[in-house]
Amino acid sequence: DNVSLQSPLQAYMERVHAPLLMQPLVQVLVVMLFVTGLFVAGALIPRLEVGLDQAVALPRDSYMQQYYRDLFSYLRVGPPLYLVVAGVNVSAAAPDVNKLCSVAGCRQDSLAVRVSEAAMSPASSFIASPAASWVDDFLSWTNPALPKCCRWDAAAVAKFT
Repeated sequence: DNVSLQSPLQAYMERVHAPLLMQPLVQVLVVMLFVTGLFVAGALIPRLEVGLDQAVALPRDSYMQQYYRDLFSYLRVGPPLYLVVAGVNVSAAAPDVNKLCSVAGCRQDSLAVRVSEAAMSPASSFIASPAASWVDDFLSWTNPALPKCCRWDAAAVAKFT
């Protein structure tokens, strides 16, 4: 009478599955199968692509599809490249600044020039675009020969205060 009240799954677990798993040989096989699966999964991790393609997550008639198509075509540049240089004096008058900058008057073998050249040869480099160097912006901003369009003019501010 008790057997008729049991579900088929419960009867299977009690009569077949649990006794089978209690055998030492089966236990060893289950552990080996688990460890093998763990190592195979670990070996395949580098082949996984990160994230979900945004275009797949949207309906096909979404207005964002064209945006993601353009983004994929024109802005696929990857993670940024940061170069940290220690022990270099980058004040405008220092000779070390010519080793880093890429504006007119800098060395032809400077760091920024070499990074820009690497970006121009995709066959031997993964750098997608020329370097944007803050040293170049600093030198341009401090150059007295250039127009003063974007600098702080203390005399003009004083007129209005």
